[in-house]
Amino acid sequence: MSGRPFCASWTPPSAPVTAARTGVGDDPGAVTLSSALAEVALEGPSEVHRAACGIVDGLRGQARPDELEDAKEHFVAEARRALRADDGPEPDGTARPAAS
Repeated sequence: MSGRPFCASWTPPSAPVTAARTGVGDDPGAVTLSSALAEVALEGPSEVHRAACGIVDGLRGQARPDELEDAKEHFVAEARRALRADDGPEPDGTARPAAS
């Protein structure tokens, strides 16, 4: 069983728990954001989770738009790096460069 069906089935019961823990139950966007971050923590590599936390921290800390854009770009870069690592070797048979 992959992690995605598990997380999808967990969303309804986790919403009230998230609301109680974070105090954001009246804001559906905040609950969705917390749920998305939890899903990344469960399913993603730690580098991707840390990058996602950077976005969430920026949103919660009212970061400047350019700081949020930088955090988003960092998250996208980490996610792409993780996906490339999962894809295996390049089509020509050469190994992919190691992620730095």
